[in-house]
Amino acid sequence: MRLEIGVGEHNLRVRKRMLEVGGEPEVTIIGKKGEVLFYEWTSQLSHLAMVGSIVSASASEGIIKHNESTATQILGSLRENRHKYNKNIK
Repeated sequence: MRLEIGVGEHNLRVRKRMLEVGGEPEVTIIGKKGEVLFYEWTSQLSHLAMVGSIVSASASEGIIKHNESTATQILGSLRENRHKYNKNIK
């Protein structure tokens, strides 16, 4: 996600979709003139169980701030995987 924000304090929140449970990850960002910030929204499956026809699953999610070096590596990996995926689609 790419956002351009103005100088000052801003709240970034990932809103839940219908039927999703749990809190909405939120972070406060203090924007400074000319500053570039890198954040990642992440979700991780933390529990999955099935008993008969009943499935139970839980996940944790959050917003992580990255430095430019780490963000560049992550973005490069996403681009590389996207190209691999697109080649496999017929």
